[in-house]
Amino acid sequence: MSLESEIKTQYEEFFRPDDWSTFKCAADYYFENAATVLKKDIQHNDNNLKLLFRNIQKRLYIGIACEFLLKAIFLKNGYVINKRVNANTPQGKYPFIAADVDPNYFDKSNTLTFNDLLQKLFKVIEAKKGERKAIEKGLKIAKVFRNKEGHAVTVFHDYNPQNYRDIEDSLALTL
Repeated sequence: MSLESEIKTQYEEFFRPDDWSTFKCAADYYFENAATVLKKDIQHNDNNLKLLFRNIQKRLYIGIACEFLLKAIFLKNGYVINKRVNANTPQGKYPFIAADVDPNYFDKSNTLTFNDLLQKLFKVIEAKKGERKAIEKGLKIAKVFRNKEGHAVTVFHDYNPQNYRDIEDSLALTL
């Protein structure tokens, strides 16, 4: 077993609908931290980098919070968030209703990605056609925040306040 596999087993769990509140609580935690982190909270000697790191942290936390919130929504509505062990078992396509499947067919060490959840969201929640675009737009922005801030450091970033409003609008329509 590889080191990565060994460590991954420490986090193995088949998430059940009752686990939704843990994901929601984690989402709230990250949203709160994104909203309240200040430059003075960043431990770094270079004052110019404090602003950079604060902004990175805000965007990263928003992205993580949105992914956890989507997982909470799926679970609260009775759906599986774990990936399948075998692409053919159980038969059918996501989203799977947790009460209708054998947990042994699902990988306890892997959950659906942000993108997977976003693609299936409207099979789990109802939204008017006009609202769907706004929900998708905000969540896609949050996904990019999470992906980019988690994988690269860009010293200069074009700040667009509309991005944050789009995420906020998306969340208001989703909840």
